[in-house]
Amino acid sequence: MNHELISPFIIYWDISPSHSDEKITEQICSDLVSTKVFVLNLRNDSSSFNPGTPEILNRLKKTDIRTILTVKSSFFDSPDNSLLGYNLKRVYAEADSLENLGSDINSIKNAMKQGYPIGVSFDIRKNNWNDIPSVISLCFENNIEHIEFPIPRVNGNELFCPGPDEIKWLKKNIKRRHVKKVKLSIHDPFLWELFFKKTDPNAEGCNGAKTMVYISEHLDVMPCSLLPVSMGNLKNMTLKDIFSSDDRKNIRQQLSKPPTECAKCKEVDQCIGGCRGRAYVLLGTLDKPDPACPKPATFA
Repeated sequence: MNHELISPFIIYWDISPSHSDEKITEQICSDLVSTKVFVLNLRNDSSSFNPGTPEILNRLKKTDIRTILTVKSSFFDSPDNSLLGYNLKRVYAEADSLENLGSDINSIKNAMKQGYPIGVSFDIRKNNWNDIPSVISLCFENNIEHIEFPIPRVNGNELFCPGPDEIKWLKKNIKRRHVKKVKLSIHDPFLWELFFKKTDPNAEGCNGAKTMVYISEHLDVMPCSLLPVSMGNLKNMTLKDIFSSDDRKNIRQQLSKPPTECAKCKEVDQCIGGCRGRAYVLLGTLDKPDPACPKPATFA
């Protein structure tokens, strides 16, 4: 049975690189605490602190929220960018190419020596997906245990859609002994199956606007970073109001129903259409299966 939550407990928040409104930030942080958000994934998309980042970290460091911060891998090149004292559960160094990660690897290792709980976040795109095996091996060789393949941001031109040829190539080139020694966080259902050789036992379709929501740089609240449907903006609404809004309920109703084409698929009860954001971005509708789904093989 599909039980809907009163409010999501995982929040993804991209912090604006250009400005910060202290009153709005204070209200958001207050709502995060009062709605009992469990995990906050902050993204500081630059090589230094964005204006609002220290304020958010200071407001939340003594709360029960497990805060994870993603920064550019070059963030650690500067000794002025200290993260000590913010009570972070994990810090991810973000890279979008093997070359960028390789050039910053020594700075990342130095940050590890300072006690930061470091991992690597590799943003998979059309032009870098074949770096995946080398990224895993580079992390393994440098004792970086945690690797994340994050939910993509909306960009139809760069969005990676793993097809049979890509999956076959990755199977051939990934070093399994390295995969077994690192801890992977994977959001793509078909990459998850590739790496772990089984479907995600916790999968229950798209969790956008259910267990999780995404706050954009412009403070639009969306089901996830890959599903650009605004449920409200935090410049004129509170997070509490958005959680209880009809817009959130309506998008959940749509996401809880599988696309029409999936009706006869034997895995529909678990998959419920796969990544609905990828279908929305590439096909323009929520009533289509994930374009990465190998559906001909799954029909009974």
